[in-house]
Amino acid sequence: MLPMIKHIQLNKRDPFQAFSRLLDDLGTNTGNYAINFGNTDVYEDDKNLYFDVELPGVSRNQINVVLEDGLLQLTVQRENSRVQNNEEGQVNVYLQERSTGQWSRNIQLPVEVNKDKINAKFENGVLNLTLEKQEAHKAHKIEIN
Repeated sequence: MLPMIKHIQLNKRDPFQAFSRLLDDLGTNTGNYAINFGNTDVYEDDKNLYFDVELPGVSRNQINVVLEDGLLQLTVQRENSRVQNNEEGQVNVYLQERSTGQWSRNIQLPVEVNKDKINAKFENGVLNLTLEKQEAHKAHKIEIN
C-alpha cells in the first residue's frame, strides 16, 4: 500500500482552508485509510496549541511525532501482526477491512513553540499534544490608562 501523506498549513486568514482540505481529502483518502483515521482537531488558547488526533487500532510504539522548523510531523506504522508474524508460514486472508501500512501527516504550526515544553499523551486511541507557545506569541493584555 502506498503511504498517505497530508500537509496542512494552518492559516487563520485563509477562508478557503476548509475547502482546500476537503479537496485534499477527496484525493488522498481513497486508499485503505478511510476518512476516519487520523482526524485531527487543532485549537489554541493564550498559552498553548492543542492537537487531538484520532488513531484507532494503533499502539503507542507505532506512533512517531517530530517537530522540526515549525513543522509537526505525525507518522503511524500499522501492521496486522497475525498475518505478518505467523510462525506457520502461509496464511489465507478471506477478509481484511482493517487498514495496514504507513500514514503520515505534516502540519505547519501557525506560531513558534517552545520545544522543551511539549506534552504528548496517548489514551483510548487519541493522541493529545500540548505545545507551549513561545513568549513572543503568547497573548498579553495591555491596560489602557
